[in-house]
Amino acid sequence: TMPSVFACPAPRDVPDPSKLQRIGKLVSTSEMVRSPPNDGLFFRHQRKEDDYALRPEWQDQLNTKVSTDRVSGTVAKLAGWEVFENNIAKGQY
Repeated sequence: TMPSVFACPAPRDVPDPSKLQRIGKLVSTSEMVRSPPNDGLFFRHQRKEDDYALRPEWQDQLNTKVSTDRVSGTVAKLAGWEVFENNIAKGQY
């Protein structure tokens, strides 16, 4: 199964499941091929610091409090995956 890609418009929106948006879905045009771990193929992720340089107001939003059924903390600590995973699993987006 190929994963969907989710995002929020800004860090302050992470606690609100209704702001979570499906922005894409990975699609393969061919069969998957197993390769060795060091073959040099990988997905390049955009560095969050690049986003903060484009939108400096996001820095202050990183301290927004957020929690799930299992964890609590700030957007800076949890927004990477735990909050999204929780909301996606519950169908809250």
